[in-house]
Amino acid sequence: MKSAEDILHETHGNRGTFFVQAGKDRIAELSYSFAGKDMFVDHTFVDPEHRGGPLAASLVEAAVQHARRENRLIIPACPYVKSVFDKTPGYADVRRPPARDDDEDEDR
Repeated sequence: MKSAEDILHETHGNRGTFFVQAGKDRIAELSYSFAGKDMFVDHTFVDPEHRGGPLAASLVEAAVQHARRENRLIIPACPYVKSVFDKTPGYADVRRPPARDDDEDEDR
């Protein structure tokens, strides 16, 4: 089983990826791009042989810890990441609140 120490991080311009390598193969990854100072997390992938374990959640945790260190907020656009954020109140400090719909205020 891979641990947090096995998660690597790379950046290229305004994009970044947290990932786990097994030999030459990338078996899991979470990708993001910067939206201003925020991290727009748009994709997670875990190789089918490794699904159902802790890898995907560990990648989300790595992104959360990185956001905290860098004083950034995360926009969880990936459905998996959004579901993890919805179930993990401890991540609220790094979650970008949804944009408020000003039209709703006009209806009141």
